[in-house]
Amino acid sequence: VGLGIAEVLTGVVRILRGELKAGLAQGLWTLTVFLSLVQLVWAYWALNAEASLTYAQYLTILWGPIALFVSASLLFPKEGDHPGRHLDDYLIEHRGVFLLSFLAFVVQAQVANWTLDALTGQDGLALVLRLVVAGIILSGFLTRNRWWHRVIPALLLAISLYFTAQITPIAGLP
Repeated sequence: VGLGIAEVLTGVVRILRGELKAGLAQGLWTLTVFLSLVQLVWAYWALNAEASLTYAQYLTILWGPIALFVSASLLFPKEGDHPGRHLDDYLIEHRGVFLLSFLAFVVQAQVANWTLDALTGQDGLALVLRLVVAGIILSGFLTRNRWWHRVIPALLLAISLYFTAQITPIAGLP
């Protein structure tokens, strides 16, 4: 998780230095991946009280951070690649592997809920939202439309914020 956060922040620094040109889709994806990484830390902190996990449960838990690390690593081009081009174009061109890794994270979240009762006991709405998220992500494979690639992370960010609110009270809200 820490490596994924470092990848995201390194990309943000490259934007701030002027090495990369960010766009709306890039900014929304960056925020979504970063928030998802923070959510993992938060959710796994709750598992701290879990006395024992089986090896299979432990592997299920590791799958999410690995998938998000891959997403974070693919969020920005390597240094020297893609000079002077818009990062939204980069994401659209490389959407296959990036979206696949983010989809793996979403699938892991549901598998973890099925195998670990220690997670926050979300109801059927969580499954429905994860299926919606999977459909949104899969739609990204089908199009190169810049507008839709801005809508995808915006929708995912909104759903991610919903899950954040479910995990813990925010700013004293019940």
